[in-house]
Amino acid sequence: MSLLNQKKLLAGAAMATVLLLATVIKVLGGGESAMERGAGLSESQVPSQIILWIAENRKVPGYDAFSLGDAVYMVVRLGQRPTGGYAVYLGEAELDGRTLYVKVEVVEPRPWDMVSQALTYPTAVAGMRIDGHLPEAVVFLDLHGGVLARIPVQALESTE
Repeated sequence: MSLLNQKKLLAGAAMATVLLLATVIKVLGGGESAMERGAGLSESQVPSQIILWIAENRKVPGYDAFSLGDAVYMVVRLGQRPTGGYAVYLGEAELDGRTLYVKVEVVEPRPWDMVSQALTYPTAVAGMRIDGHLPEAVVFLDLHGGVLARIPVQALESTE
């Protein structure tokens, strides 16, 4: 398969992933849960490098942070799940010096919930514009303030 065809296939897979993730991609929130959240992030607001990165890494759970220009993007992936009903939300972000703290809420279906019988890849992306110095790390916290992960911020190069 030629390199051009591989890139087209990857771009198609990335777009399909974005469409599947459209309901869980958020900017500091969106949806129903115990955490207060704001409006959702549209697909056009997520940098293409992050969309492609999510498509390549969607099966593996993890926490990641990227900087691009004057913005920091936080990504939480739950990995592959056997059914629908799973979700992840980001909210309550606070910058303290060179560290950004963000709360994470994970929602799992209850045993009696009716859910879709399809593999899902719950993912949340939050973006935050930063005035001044960008943070060096993002600390992901559970709803009780416990540390889930401390991740260094990776700088992305602009494709424009």
